[in-house]
Amino acid sequence: MFNSIFKDSRKIQLDWWEVSYLVIFAIILIFTMWGTTMLPDFWPSRFGLFTYFLIMVYVIVKGIKKFTYTKTETVFALIIGTSFLICAFKNDMYSFLFMLAFLIVGAKDVSIDKILKVYLLIDSIIMLIAFVCSQLGMIENLQYWKNEQMRFALGSVYPTDFAAHIFYIVLVAICLYNRKVNIVEPFMIMIIAFWVYKWTIASTSLICMVVFSVFILGYIICKTKKEKIKDNIFIKLLSAVPILFASIYIFMTVAYDNNNAKWLWINEKLSDRLENSKKGFGINGFNLFGKYIEEKGWGKSVVERPDYFFLDDSYIRILLEYGIIVFVVVMAILIIVSRRAAYAGRMTMVFAIAFISLHSFMEHHLLDIAYNPFILCVFADLSIKKEKKECMILNKR
Repeated sequence: MFNSIFKDSRKIQLDWWEVSYLVIFAIILIFTMWGTTMLPDFWPSRFGLFTYFLIMVYVIVKGIKKFTYTKTETVFALIIGTSFLICAFKNDMYSFLFMLAFLIVGAKDVSIDKILKVYLLIDSIIMLIAFVCSQLGMIENLQYWKNEQMRFALGSVYPTDFAAHIFYIVLVAICLYNRKVNIVEPFMIMIIAFWVYKWTIASTSLICMVVFSVFILGYIICKTKKEKIKDNIFIKLLSAVPILFASIYIFMTVAYDNNNAKWLWINEKLSDRLENSKKGFGINGFNLFGKYIEEKGWGKSVVERPDYFFLDDSYIRILLEYGIIVFVVVMAILIIVSRRAAYAGRMTMVFAIAFISLHSFMEHHLLDIAYNPFILCVFADLSIKKEKKECMILNKR
């Protein structure tokens, strides 16, 4: 599937700033991705802090030696850095925001296709290793019951996490190189989606992958008819999708009433997400830079937890745990990435951001770099480079 993804250029002139970023990103990705599986932990003590130090030093040195930000980009980079770092320093349980801020800012002028390629290689390999090991009995294949159906984690820490990884891998594979998508691929995505659902019973990822494949199929047909996709009002409206889904879920959380039969029915369909979100809102409320919330989920264990409490929705999680300012910044990042993708002619990426926004309505991986590499697109180089005999990998737009 997805032929011509791993194309090699005949002659490459390396930009060492870009290469350095990709190496550091790969190290961070392997470390964070590994933690989403049941594979045994072999990392040295405080290795996570080492990765934070690496990306911080890279961004500082690059900023001194090669500062290419416009005034607007500089302001937004400072806003991202300041808001994320304040939240991270306020509570060390959210220290990953420190790393994420530097990864986002440091991606300036780095080819998004190379970032996505690194992600696709590492995520696919680690997922495959975890899957095979779980089937051979080398690591635990966690099993859970849901509505009288057995669901399997297949090497991940939880069934929905495995499905979420496949969802993001599919998005990256479709968006990589902004290539021409074969008409067969949407149907292959559907097959993958139903296979994943068969074992994980993960409805959110199933729905998102199936509907995404329908959108891609429609895009292929519209492109064939030579319609001006980029200027379509529908494409422009897709940029507002993150705000739409965030607003809907926040409204539902605030309005939820466990004494109302209709709300109880909705909460049941959402697997008690509203009840937990309402509880989180009662604990924290809305704060500028959030507040730590102790969560007790099912991940990495099949032992029942009578005190289960977990914020699955990305929007309410960001708002309650990281605060209003970080929430607003993340919404701005998603909108900017979507608009930049549209201006660059990357329509499949516009669709991807919209479906990540939908997926985040039910899942908590929006700011998790082990799942979502598209968060790095805000400053990355989105220009589409044509294949040539001599490929100059330079930071040009």
